[in-house]
Amino acid sequence: MNKKVRGFLTILILLISNIESLNLKGSRNITTLAETGFSIQKSEGYAEGAYVQWVGPTSDEYSVYYSNGDSYTKIDKMLIRQYPDYFRADAVGLKAGTYTLKVVGKSSGEKVTPSLTVSSYDRSGFHNSPESPTYEKGVGAYNLDGTLKSGAKVLYVTEKTKASVKMAINGKTYVGISEITQQIKDKNKCGPVAIRIIGQVSLEDLSCNDMSSAYAIGVKGASQVTFEGIGDDATLNAGVAVFQSTSIEVRNIGLMLWGGGSDGDGIALKKTVGVWIHNNDIFYGLPGHDNDQVKGDGSMDLKDDSQYVTISYNHFWDSGKSSLCGMKSESGPNYISYHHNWFDHSDSRHPRLRTMSIHVYNNYYDGNSKYGVGVTYGGEAFVEKNYFRKCKYPMLISLQGSDMIGGGTFSKESGGVIKSYANYMEGHKSFITYEQDQTDFDAYEAKSRDEQVPLSVKAKSGGSSYSNFDTNEDIIYKYNPDEPKDIPNIVTSKAGRIFGGDFKFKFPASADDDSGVNQALMTLIKAYKTQVVSIGNGAEDDDDDDDDEKTIPIEGKVVHNFSNDGLTSQFFSIVGSLSTGRDSITYNGLTLSASLKLESSTLVTFTLTENSKLTVVTDTSTSNFKLDGNKVNTDPTGVTTFDLTPGEHRITKADIGYIYMLIIA
Repeated sequence: MNKKVRGFLTILILLISNIESLNLKGSRNITTLAETGFSIQKSEGYAEGAYVQWVGPTSDEYSVYYSNGDSYTKIDKMLIRQYPDYFRADAVGLKAGTYTLKVVGKSSGEKVTPSLTVSSYDRSGFHNSPESPTYEKGVGAYNLDGTLKSGAKVLYVTEKTKASVKMAINGKTYVGISEITQQIKDKNKCGPVAIRIIGQVSLEDLSCNDMSSAYAIGVKGASQVTFEGIGDDATLNAGVAVFQSTSIEVRNIGLMLWGGGSDGDGIALKKTVGVWIHNNDIFYGLPGHDNDQVKGDGSMDLKDDSQYVTISYNHFWDSGKSSLCGMKSESGPNYISYHHNWFDHSDSRHPRLRTMSIHVYNNYYDGNSKYGVGVTYGGEAFVEKNYFRKCKYPMLISLQGSDMIGGGTFSKESGGVIKSYANYMEGHKSFITYEQDQTDFDAYEAKSRDEQVPLSVKAKSGGSSYSNFDTNEDIIYKYNPDEPKDIPNIVTSKAGRIFGGDFKFKFPASADDDSGVNQALMTLIKAYKTQVVSIGNGAEDDDDDDDDEKTIPIEGKVVHNFSNDGLTSQFFSIVGSLSTGRDSITYNGLTLSASLKLESSTLVTFTLTENSKLTVVTDTSTSNFKLDGNKVNTDPTGVTTFDLTPGEHRITKADIGYIYMLIIA
């Protein structure tokens, strides 16, 4: 048997052995699902969310509600998906607690889950440093308790909706996620935005032309934006890029075959402050132009003075270059955290840093063929309580220590300093402490977490010392590190997308020392296709992207929500100006951010064919108006209801005020 045939058979055997682990959801025909009864199969809580999975007639229309008390709240219909064998809905943005989920079929009745426990994300990291602009404020579109911030807008992005999704910004409606992301900027004051990825979404129609990277969905000059995947199978065949922004979150997304050029990183941060990248699966990217980019360029790179960033609970799948941290141009302070990441047979850069001050703790280094933490150009790292399993060189400083075993091939740049404390190592080639060699060392091994590194400990090349940033109470955040012996179990169960995502693959033992592309893994990644059949009871096929959470649960209603509908209505004739600069108000669990300004030119007319009730939702200040020429005083609560007879009716200005919603019932 020649080498080519033997190599092909090896790949085929690995592929077959792992194909079941891919967990492609659907071996039965859809008609099988249609013939089943209505029953809940599974339900479980997770970090700030919960899901329910059920079987039932495919012809039925389903609604899903969550409750942590006496009343139920309806979730957006876009959170409901159909798979070949079942339906699934995820309720997200939940604070920690005990919940039940209720599934209601329009024809099938309703079912309620047992009690589910919702936990909180671990928010430790430099994004929550006392000096960070996001300290104790919540990052992206979410509050510290996991709920959406007041006035947050939610966009659902699927392969079908990415070019048609709509968002109103400053009274103008933008269409397509590429156009929308170009307008989500601080200067446009559009408030918090959650961009939710459902199913598998490709690069086309995602990237925007004001970004320097054509390979990613992203924002520039924005604040309070969350990119998040829904469920365990949200996947982007693209990267995520964030430039010159503040308070950004990227979570629960699987990134596959991203990039394709020298600047095509999986996740790229440039000049961005207060960022939290967590619970993502980062797979192979497309090959770049250089020899060291066969697995893609950087999986998670932060450059150009990015500050107060946390990278936590991510699963790096055989990355070639996991994370570059710094580009020599930083002016600081650049404080970065890496914790509870699973560097799963990735080769190098865990991270590779220049200039910055980083805290690396509780990560699982699992079969890394080149090195773990690498420090150059005056950078400094506190490496604490990590688990290194067959990581060739756990820590490297340029041009000294273990780096010189290979002739100084790690980097030709000047060095930095590493403080190491209580790390566990097995199967490594070399690790040299300062105590063993005060010139050619890999790290100063501290005897306690709070021990300060003496100023006499300097890099052999460049002479930089350690600032002891990790003992500075003004900048260090609150955290409670796990013990190294527990790290493999903790990280492998919690890193990546919820429940480990829908893609499963186990590396063979031979991969520990192999820096090449794992062909079995690459084959599965290239073959991956979403198993989602439909989304939101057909909502992604609607021309109107409004969802059930944005309407009011009143029987026989006609609702005009100025936050979603603007000045256009099929029932009301509206003449006037839309106001988006005022504070948001809350009505019936909804956050309303836009209103009709009551001015002398304002006129709303409508015609009723039967006795009806009109409800007018205003702010709680004096927003009096005229109904059919008669001045009415609004209720102090901002919710005023009238009984009306058939015929034409008119709303005009009495005093300066703002109407947020009109309801006919």
